[in-house]
Amino acid sequence: MDIYFTPLARERLDDIVEYLDITWGKVIKKNFLSEITRCLKLISITPDLFPLFEDSQEVRQCLITYYNTMYYRVKNNQIQILTIWDNRMDPQTLKFILSEFD
Repeated sequence: MDIYFTPLARERLDDIVEYLDITWGKVIKKNFLSEITRCLKLISITPDLFPLFEDSQEVRQCLITYYNTMYYRVKNNQIQILTIWDNRMDPQTLKFILSEFD
């Protein structure tokens, strides 16, 4: 199954990677990217492995690190990464962002 990053997810990933590189260095950045890769492999093998997000019927959440969660769905035989979220941010904003994909 193909994996597709929405423009928002790609932007969030790029922002996080840049922040980690500048603030914490290459080792932490590499560890984060390894976790992303691990999560994507798990999702590609078993797309319904991770729990659904709240009352959603299709959006699932995969904890990448304590601070970041990946939100995705399977649609048209494609895994769509919707966003990568900083768990310290306002959850109401997350709900609004994810509602845009319905």
